[in-house]
Formats: sequence, C-alpha cells, structure tokens
Amino acid sequence: MIRLIPLISVLALGACDNANPDYEARLTALEDKVEELSNRPAPGAAPQQQELSPHEQEAFERWQLLMGDYQEGNIEKVLEHIAIIERDFADTPALQAIESIKEEYAVIGTEPPPLQAEEWLTGAPTSYTDGKATLVVFWEVWCPHCRREVPEIEQTYARLRAEGLNVIGLTQLSNDTPLDEVKSFLDENQVTYPTARVGAGPSDAFKVSGIPAAAVVKDGKIVWRGHPRQLSDDDLRGFMGS
Repeated sequence: MIRLIPLISVLALGACDNANPDYEARLTALEDKVEELSNRPAPGAAPQQQELSPHEQEAFERWQLLMGDYQEGNIEKVLEHIAIIERDFADTPALQAIESIKEEYAVIGTEPPPLQAEEWLTGAPTSYTDGKATLVVFWEVWCPHCRREVPEIEQTYARLRAEGLNVIGLTQLSNDTPLDEVKSFLDENQVTYPTARVGAGPSDAFKVSGIPAAAVVKDGKIVWRGHPRQLSDDDLRGFMGS
C-alpha cells in the first residue's frame, strides 16, 4: 500500500496552525482520500493489496518532487510542478494537495497593502519599503516553532542590518495571548528588529495559514514566500542586491 506522506512531515520545517483552523483536518481528509485510492481492491484481489494506478503513482511522484523543491525554497521549480499537476493530474488528489502552496505562491509579484500597525512593540516604526529588502515574519508567542525562530531571525538581522536588510515581525496576539507575555518574550530574547501588533489584514494579504511564515518584499512587491528557515544569508543578500 502506498500512503501519502503527511504534508507536515514532508515539510519538516515546523509550523503551527494560525489563520486556517481547519488546516490539519483538511490534510487528514486528503491523506484518507489517497489511502482509500491505494486500498481500492481490484476484482478478486485481497483487500489492501491494490496499489495506485500508474497515473496516480506518477502524480504522487510529481507531488513529492514539488515538496522537495518547496522545502528548498526553489520557487521556479515549484511553479513548474504546479503547472504540470494542473495540466496532467487534475483528476488526482495531487491537485488538492498543492492547494495551500498555490495560494501561498499566488502573492508573489503582488503589492501588499500598506502596513497598519496597532502598536510597535520593538524597534522603530518602519514599512515594507524600507531598506534594500524587507523580511516580514509572522509569528505568535504561543507557537513553539515561532519561539525557536524569533531568536534566529534576530541573529540574521544583526548580521545583515548594516548591508540593508529590514526585518518586520508581525503578531496578532491570537488565542487571547496577553500583551505582557509577548513583550516579556521579546525582552528575554533581546529582539531589536521592529515588531508590531497587527490585525488580520497582513496575514490575509500574504496568504498565511501556518506560522512561523515569512515573506520578502523588494521594491514594493512580494518576491518570496515561505518558511523563515528556508532563507539563508546568501538568499537575503541576493534579494538585497537584485
């Protein structure tokens, strides 16, 4: 039997559900759908001995290639895989499996609406257009993966700030998080890059469904979307220099 590897396991990047509360439920439903196909018995065959059809297997392998390139942040390759799945495998579960990634990548090349901060918690007020490029990071203090990434992002900011990198941290204080808890976390980790409390607008504009999430804005347009761990210093230097 061939089973669809859960998206969360494949990504192996660490993310908490945020803007889309039924995200994990949809993933589970998708896995069950593919498992049902792979378990579908042929006439006279014993249960759970029927594998995917050649067409379904090819779609699954294409999806695996897409996820590998997604982990590496290879946008051009991911878009190529998406086009192939939409063209050749629209009748398979692979099309549904790429839905969230399609939404995420659809913002690339668009202009985000002006940032409207309800309160700046660290750093000086800034905008998406400051610096040579702006790294935008969505996070919440209750998310363990965010708590791991925020100090790493502070180190990145310390290394690349002088070269022109602007960083903006955005938090909605979701799940009834007390503001004092967020401020204490930022103080304890000596976060100096600008961090703002915002409403749902930025998450909607950047199509954020899980956190931590990141985007790079260059010359007023979103040029990259993904998980902050996918970005290296050289990647960010490339955005600043391009």
